[in-house]
Amino acid sequence: STGEIQFNSGSSTLDADSNLFWDDTNKRLGIGTALPHHTLHVAATDTSGQMAIGAMRTITGSASDGSGLGFLYFGGSEDSGTTWGHGAGIMSKASQDWVVGSAQGANLHLQTTTNGAATPSTKLMVQQDGNVGIGSEEPTRLLTISSTDQTDVTIIAANDQSAQLSFGDPEDDNIARIQYNHATNQMAFRTNA
Repeated sequence: STGEIQFNSGSSTLDADSNLFWDDTNKRLGIGTALPHHTLHVAATDTSGQMAIGAMRTITGSASDGSGLGFLYFGGSEDSGTTWGHGAGIMSKASQDWVVGSAQGANLHLQTTTNGAATPSTKLMVQQDGNVGIGSEEPTRLLTISSTDQTDVTIIAANDQSAQLSFGDPEDDNIARIQYNHATNQMAFRTNA
């Protein structure tokens, strides 16, 4: 059939089926689907899930700051592959104007889709300098946690153990700490520990 890619089936003859498909109109390759939605679209027919790799950018001169470098989407179809939805993804964007070989700064975005919505958005970002943002695409510290609502960070330990937040330096990783002991219900603030 049109679009099916021929392959050697092992019997010295060429064979083809819809599991390896070329969409010549849109220049897309489908593996496991005859309806590819991306440049390379891989779809599993079992419970391992579907995978679509979006536009992997070919850098021929330079990519501008903020332009997409590559996307890995996770999603599925409810109608045998005619319509696809993306629920989550990993995306890389240039963090500077690129010069291949000397200036290739990039940020990494982890995206999910909120219940009741249909568009993924960045929930966690690793910036080119190593700063991590949870709820922030512009982390100014090693770890920035941001929310438009109440922001909570929880440390959970077993009922008979302690939960702690340590502060340190290269020689001592817990020279100071805030510690809560669940067994005794005591909170301790320590320095030079």
